[in-house]
Amino acid sequence: MQTRHNRFLLLSVLVLNVMPLSLGAQSQAEQALSTLQKADEAQPFQAKVSVGTLGEEGERHEFLLRAHEGKEILVYQAPAREKGKVILQIEGRYWMHFPKISRTMILSPVGTLAGSVSNGDLLQPPLLTLYRLEQQEESEEGVVLKLLAKNPDAPYGQIEARFQDGKMLKAQFFTRSGILVKSAQYSQHFFLPWGAWIPQKAEISSPLNQEKTSVIELSDMKIQASPLAWFNPNNLGRVR
Repeated sequence: MQTRHNRFLLLSVLVLNVMPLSLGAQSQAEQALSTLQKADEAQPFQAKVSVGTLGEEGERHEFLLRAHEGKEILVYQAPAREKGKVILQIEGRYWMHFPKISRTMILSPVGTLAGSVSNGDLLQPPLLTLYRLEQQEESEEGVVLKLLAKNPDAPYGQIEARFQDGKMLKAQFFTRSGILVKSAQYSQHFFLPWGAWIPQKAEISSPLNQEKTSVIELSDMKIQASPLAWFNPNNLGRVR
């Protein structure tokens, strides 16, 4: 009986450590802010990324994403003509390495990565490093956070993001003059070990091209460190 009791206690401890903490005592706004703040505590991880167009069977872009303490590397896997290119993001600054000519160039965060997806949509430091909370509005559907850019490095002037139970479900991105640039819907959320929800699927659309919606999908996420030397614009030729 004692052995069974001990096993039950051990199982309880394991479950409590891998499941999200009970959020019942937190407001929707507190849960949303907790998710954004936890992004600062992210452990090194790796994931496969696929970008395509909703409802189309055409060409897809495939990448390998590596992240470490807010820094990110994106390695092109497909199509074949792009394979081997590398993008690095550090504190909202971007570089791309072209292996065929052995050159590294500075990129814009609003430059197009694929379809309606920009470099800054897929690779970005934690939101609260670029944006400050200006306003929050709670309802039965969750909470909407209004985030304003802190500095010129932020790719958008304003973001309005809807959260429910700590998960970001929708977001709208605006220029500094208040013009809507794009909208996103997020789904298939995954709870990360350091206490944050991350969507594994995002559908991004632009008012300039409403007929096509770009889809970002993450898969095979795992905690895995990459060589720190790779997260340097001078060393992108070494990345694999």
